[in-house]
Amino acid sequence: MPILYEQFGPSVVRLSLNRPERNNAFSEKMLRLLIERLEALRVDPDCRVLLVSGEGDHFCSGLDLHEATQDESTAYRLTSQVVEVLLRLRQLPQIVIAAVHGAARGGG
Repeated sequence: MPILYEQFGPSVVRLSLNRPERNNAFSEKMLRLLIERLEALRVDPDCRVLLVSGEGDHFCSGLDLHEATQDESTAYRLTSQVVEVLLRLRQLPQIVIAAVHGAARGGG
């Protein structure tokens, strides 16, 4: 699963990027799941804090260039999804904490 979900008590949720073998690079599947999770958290009245982290040695290396360079439409779609994730994070009513470690490059 490219996104791990963990509940710490009633009010704290941790979402962890889980592609350590690719330095947590954003794949299309990962971005879709992240958008879904963020939407569910946005309307969760019990969640007050979101902790975002990455598994492995690095937080996130940005877009998965293997996927993004397949064709122009894929690159556009992935880039648009990264923008959507960032907008959703900013619009969340919860406090958002990023536990950044190692590399955080590109959209990461």
